[in-house]
Amino acid sequence: MINSTGSTLDFLNLTLGSYWFCWGTEFRAIYRGHTYLARVEAGQFLHADGNVSKSLSAAAKHITGKQTNGVHFWEYKSPGYQNWIPVRTIRSHRKSGE
Repeated sequence: MINSTGSTLDFLNLTLGSYWFCWGTEFRAIYRGHTYLARVEAGQFLHADGNVSKSLSAAAKHITGKQTNGVHFWEYKSPGYQNWIPVRTIRSHRKSGE
């Protein structure tokens, strides 16, 4: 399991549209009964198995072995927060103007 790397809040070019994920943001996905974890480190997704991906979808494809919409695949948790939030809600909030 990967834990947050601390309280560093440097933004490192990992984005979803205009939304920035900061260093230490954790990602979780449940796929075929298994839980997969990754985190933002150095502007990339670092998987628990050591693989590195540069986008949400590439990180999802690493797990599923096929093209996968990363926005619908992942949940995220920002450093210092307890709740997992589906990534797809970011787009919902942006479209509704929130």
